[in-house]
Amino acid sequence: DALRKALDKEFVKPEWKRYTKKYMEMYNMFWVLYRNAIEEADPKYIVQASELKTEINAMRPSDFK
Repeated sequence: DALRKALDKEFVKPEWKRYTKKYMEMYNMFWVLYRNAIEEADPKYIVQASELKTEINAMRPSDFK
C-alpha cells in the first residue's frame, strides 16, 4: 500500500510507475500460484510460478517507456 502511494508522486518517472505496477501485479500472481499449489497439491502451479518468476526477473523499467 505504501509503495502504491509512493508511485503517485509527481517526481516518479512514468516508466518506473508502469514497471512497478506491473511488477506488483505479476508478483501477486506468483504468490497466488504458490497458494494454489499448496491448496490443491498440484505441482503444475509451481511450474507456472517458476516460469512467471523468470519473466519477473527479466523485466526492466526501460521496457516500460
